Amino acid sequence: MAAFTKSLAKELAGKGITVNRSRPASWRLTNGDGDPREGCRPACSSRSRSGDSPGRRSRARRGGVYIVSADGDYITGAELSINGGLLM
Repeated sequence: MAAFTKSLAKELAGKGITVNRSRPASWRLTNGDGDPREGCRPACSSRSRSGDSPGRRSRARRGGVYIVSADGDYITGAELSINGGLLM
């Protein structure tokens, strides 16, 4: 997805179209079986939450709104990773 975003951004930049990618963290980290902590790295699982909080979702939305607003009109080919350090 990252390479596709950059490629598309480069292709469409001349037409004034920006292409960016937003990667909000999945606050419900699962192993595919629904167990929110199984299979997650120890550092990750100690900080994960069993559900979303409105504050976290609101911060992720604000990042997306910035990218599509007039303030973000010169940003293209970027990946905005909004995860609060959870995935580092």
